[in-house]
Amino acid sequence: MRDVYRYIDDHHDEILADFFTFLRQPSISAQKIGLDACCDLLIRLMTKDGLPVHKMPVDGGPPIVYSDIRASRGARTLLCYAHYDVQPVEPLELWTSPPFEPTIRDGVIFARGATDNKSGALSFWKAAQAFRAVRGDVPCHLKFVIEGEEEMGSPHFLPWVQQHAAMLTCDASTCLDGPADHSTKLPAIKLGIKAILYVELRLKMNEKDVWSGYAGWVPSPVWRMHKLLSTILDPDTGRILIDGWYDDLLPVEPADEELLQRLFERFDPTETKAELGIDQFA
Repeated sequence: MRDVYRYIDDHHDEILADFFTFLRQPSISAQKIGLDACCDLLIRLMTKDGLPVHKMPVDGGPPIVYSDIRASRGARTLLCYAHYDVQPVEPLELWTSPPFEPTIRDGVIFARGATDNKSGALSFWKAAQAFRAVRGDVPCHLKFVIEGEEEMGSPHFLPWVQQHAAMLTCDASTCLDGPADHSTKLPAIKLGIKAILYVELRLKMNEKDVWSGYAGWVPSPVWRMHKLLSTILDPDTGRILIDGWYDDLLPVEPADEELLQRLFERFDPTETKAELGIDQFA
């Protein structure tokens, strides 16, 4: 791998310049800001680096960037997922430097999307470029899928995946999303991630605001909601009380316990609480 690493080091300034160009383009999915422009920019940058790339339309959502890079040998296929959209930037007054003007401070790049997830998308395509430049080939068949709605739950991604399932067949998939480990400041390799599973509870009672003097004889939506919430979660144990919620829960295997223990040994609870701004864990 030293030849590949050397190529990346030798092209450091060029890679950084492309990254900064990528970061300067706003792409806020929740506010529908700059998504098409960011997709087009990403395609131009990848095309400049000699990679085959396609702009794929998505019904109701921003386009997906897709690249299929075949290896000369009959290698297995790795599907690489990333997203080019970012979170909103408000409140602006809390930014030390403008969110879409990347700035280096103490060796760290500050900008919206610097870790989540424009760096992940760039790492995929720059790695492929480095392999092709040095060895004339990639180590395995690569498929890149870079979408534009991850930060708002990817509402249009699943239908697109179902429509293009044949394009996405692979032996394994990976994602580069998020920062280094809070305690060690080292990158972490995770073999699985919790998805989002949620319940939405809606309550409609009184038709209008009611004077507080009526509290003794007019039902209160606030206290009714408080009672309903207590039926969802046990406040003492944190256990979810909805029937059947844990039916599909995968058991923790001995190998999982070992890995978790090794992770805990380098976990700094004091530093993590400070990072999260809390006094104690739940």
